Amino acid sequence: MKTCLPPTVPVEGKQVPTDPKELIENIPRFVPKVRSLYSTLSSSALLNRFGTYNEANKSDVFFYFENPINTRFTYKVTALNNNNGKIDATVQIQDSVDKNATTTYTRQLDTVGLSGTEQQINQNRELAYPAMQKLFLNFYEAVGLNADLNYGDAIKVYVEPQTIFQMVYLAMRAINKPEFKNDLNIILSRSFGYSTEQSNSYFLNFLRNQLVNNQFLYWQLVSEMYKRIFIAFIRDFNKEDLKPKLIALLEQNNVSINQFNDSFAEARRKLLRLDSLTKQTIGSPQIQFDSLVTQIKEMNKTLRPFNLVYDSISNQANGDAEKEAGLAAALKSFSTDINNILANSRSIANPFLIMLAVFLGIISISLYGFYFMQLAFNKTKQISKLNKPLIITVLIIASIALVSTALIALKIIGVF
Repeated sequence: MKTCLPPTVPVEGKQVPTDPKELIENIPRFVPKVRSLYSTLSSSALLNRFGTYNEANKSDVFFYFENPINTRFTYKVTALNNNNGKIDATVQIQDSVDKNATTTYTRQLDTVGLSGTEQQINQNRELAYPAMQKLFLNFYEAVGLNADLNYGDAIKVYVEPQTIFQMVYLAMRAINKPEFKNDLNIILSRSFGYSTEQSNSYFLNFLRNQLVNNQFLYWQLVSEMYKRIFIAFIRDFNKEDLKPKLIALLEQNNVSINQFNDSFAEARRKLLRLDSLTKQTIGSPQIQFDSLVTQIKEMNKTLRPFNLVYDSISNQANGDAEKEAGLAAALKSFSTDINNILANSRSIANPFLIMLAVFLGIISISLYGFYFMQLAFNKTKQISKLNKPLIITVLIIASIALVSTALIALKIIGVF
């Protein structure tokens, strides 16, 4: 198999830390924000309200945190203390994956006794951050994770945990930059006309323009991850010890080598479309993000049969009866999955080809119309010597356009 991907392989990221204590010690210590319902209260009034509220969800009722990205960790205000008229909050962070991993810190509240523009910003910010979090939860779902961000789950859809881990921490770093918060506050300060769509758009646009290691845009980390996966496929499927196993597996599942190669080529075309999407820095960031999530899901679905093949021929089950049974069950649909990839490739018409076919069709009809009009206006139904070269040229161009239209139409419907 030949690859049309760039010849240089991006350097793989470091392995995801597995020690919960290491993870929890390297996340931001956010200042708790008082919810807008209580942020107009004085320090003494807030202390009194908080102290007399006895429900278990006390922290969520009074406070929110600017943490839309790293949903693995929960922040909870456990105590408030008066400090010379200011309020110090004690905050506990807990790991959702390992509940025993916790840490505490203290921060002085900065959203007490608000009014005017400051209160408006706080009120809108309380809406903005959950909306941003909802966006990222869609991304996490696409790469096989839920809000707990147990990075090991990413391997279930065969994506690199270390890449997702890196993207989480890079996004956290980005939204904690002063320029992000300052510009976001301008949007949040609008008393009329503010909507979470505005803050979401700014958030996504800011993120997609972040440059990683002076080399890749933020979302390019996704396509670079898939490039590494493809390069590994090409390398491993052509290894001397694995290639015979691959051919035997294809024969067992009634899949020809041509079908396998064609479906792999279609998967690469999807990767190139995804790669192009991740490089976009203009246009609607929301539309780009939605398309990105959709294409990631499609890419994982497309790559599934190839990952199953690799697991089988490389003995990933390694004698584990449960894994072997699961792999055997999954491989039952292998030929169907391959055929679906090819069918999907034929059924999705390229918009450019459609537009080109329409354009050439219009040219062909127009030129033939011109020719027949010449005949209609010539009473003798003969072409004068003066117009003959022009008419011949018109007919040649019209015929070429007509044949090209027909060939493109056949390509669109999947005849070849």
